[in-house]
Amino acid sequence: MKVLIANDCPLGLSGSGGVETHIRQLKEALKARGISVALLVAQRRGLPEQIEEDLFAIPNLNAPPLRKHVLSNYRQQRAALARAKELIQQYDPDVINIHNFVNPGVLHMLRKCGPVVKSLHDCRPFCIKPPPVGCSRLIGDTKAFCDMKFGLKCWTHCYAHAGHTPIERIEAWSYFPSNLMARNETIHCDHIVTYGSYLKELAGRLFPDPDRLHVVYHFTDAERESAGFEIRPQKEPVFLFAGRLSAEKAPQHIFDALDRIPEVSCRVIIAGDGALRDNVEARARNASPNHKIEIKGYVGQQELYDLYRQASVLLFTSIGSEGCPLVGLEAMYFGNTAIGYDTGGAGEWLVDGQTGVCVEIGDVDGLARAMARMIRYPDERLRLRRQAREYVQQKFRREQHIDHLIDVYEQTVRDRAG
Repeated sequence: MKVLIANDCPLGLSGSGGVETHIRQLKEALKARGISVALLVAQRRGLPEQIEEDLFAIPNLNAPPLRKHVLSNYRQQRAALARAKELIQQYDPDVINIHNFVNPGVLHMLRKCGPVVKSLHDCRPFCIKPPPVGCSRLIGDTKAFCDMKFGLKCWTHCYAHAGHTPIERIEAWSYFPSNLMARNETIHCDHIVTYGSYLKELAGRLFPDPDRLHVVYHFTDAERESAGFEIRPQKEPVFLFAGRLSAEKAPQHIFDALDRIPEVSCRVIIAGDGALRDNVEARARNASPNHKIEIKGYVGQQELYDLYRQASVLLFTSIGSEGCPLVGLEAMYFGNTAIGYDTGGAGEWLVDGQTGVCVEIGDVDGLARAMARMIRYPDERLRLRRQAREYVQQKFRREQHIDHLIDVYEQTVRDRAG
């Protein structure tokens, strides 16, 4: 079998995240099963086309719906789509597995090139509104699907006040038809894969045919890397935040929580980079002398695994529309428990009282209380760490994931042939 994996971001760069990590590991796992795998990705802006035996990186493939140079962008993307289609036809895959592409032009082109499996990592296909009033708030903060019908009311509610300048408003308005078209393209994919029950529940609202909707639980190379790791008691916990330093990940909430427990001695490691890096560093400099805070910046996968080995408690403060965040699985395989917000699909691995402590989204006081409790009760912390590792070892396994995904691939090929 030949599989083409399509994603909107190249792998292994500092801006890549959990989806790109998963795709890299998925590619290796499929190849280990004797399956030929190639990647189609949108090349980073300003970089040239990169064509290799198993990599097609195309510039302008994921151009935004509207920018200052509208006509130029349109022509560039038309050329990029034609080039991508040419390369796909040459590779001739049996099935195309689309991950984070939400550009309707790309989705339409890929659907026409062969049988398609769409992997859903987050809630973007379920809400056509632009951030910050889109899926991050309406789904992430309330854990509820927005039932507002697409139309004038939706446009007025979410778009009429978007942006501060005419150009910003026009750009925000352009997301409405683009996201609506992307949603419709997603609906017409042959089969849909979600990484947990939360996304399946949301997807069920769009895809009435249950036979086309599959839950394939995540896996991570941490399963293999953590083999032989022993959970040992720690006198004091080491807290770890790993992720982008961005508004939807809300790392500032960690400092807000620490400000509420200035008398408690603790160590916090923050691994990641992003728009809030300067803010995070400033907050770290102004923290209580009792709080030892280390800012690591962007770290590679192996260095991240080393940090998991040092830590004992993962801090998960995302307020965005998470699908099934990979960071939780990785940390728990290395014997970390977690304190996290009850957002989206985090509940796939964050089970209150069993694998960690679940806190309501934005409840900084609750976050502070949970951190203080982890510090004061080492026996409880050790129990949660052991239970968390056992939980992910049973539920999120590499071989189980690949077996199920190959079954979906084969079913998709049979359905299209029939």
